[in-house]
Amino acid sequence: MEQFIQFLYPFSWLISILSFSPQIIRLMRIKGPAKDISFMSWIMFQCNAVLAWTYTVFVVGDPLLSVTTSLVLAANLTMVSVLVYKRLKYRETASIEALSA
Repeated sequence: MEQFIQFLYPFSWLISILSFSPQIIRLMRIKGPAKDISFMSWIMFQCNAVLAWTYTVFVVGDPLLSVTTSLVLAANLTMVSVLVYKRLKYRETASIEALSA
């Protein structure tokens, strides 16, 4: 059983990335401020990803786990960045439209 787990372990990053992909794709396709996606939840996920990454890199030192936590951190950062971008972009558009009315 231990050998089987050691065989599967390097693929854990794939599961992590696949879990984020639908949310990131959905967010990219939304033509608006994406108000139905919880910003606070993703900020908390991001904080957790930062903590996991720092613990893995500075305490555990396992290269495979470091790669996995780095990819999770990058996926979280992508999600939060796109969400912030959309919220700011469509807030400015709404403000401009309100002024011109």
